[in-house]
Amino acid sequence: YYKMSMKADTYKLERNRLEDCYKGRSYNNKVLATVENGVPYIFEGNEKYVKYINVAIDIVRRLPDCKNIFNADLSVNKGTPSNPVVYVQYESIDGRIQSEYYTLNVLDYYFRKQSKSE
Repeated sequence: YYKMSMKADTYKLERNRLEDCYKGRSYNNKVLATVENGVPYIFEGNEKYVKYINVAIDIVRRLPDCKNIFNADLSVNKGTPSNPVVYVQYESIDGRIQSEYYTLNVLDYYFRKQSKSE
């Protein structure tokens, strides 16, 4: 993975290597992360996104460092009203609070892929 940043006093970009925090970890966890009671809480008007929110929760609870999911909803800061973004907040195994964001297209792809394998 790389993070792009601007070179000083130019319009050129340089790439900096990022450490893969999941390197060496398996995504095939036999133990899934817990999801707190009441998650997801669906606000009025968001009922049509329940499937997407549940798929996002399913993706995140399988991450190698996910310990507990405590929040999932539509993001008000990312996406647009016509193309919302779903976020899931969780506590990692090292105690940090993490957030994952997914577009509806990504969640549709995951849902189709999951449906074919069943």
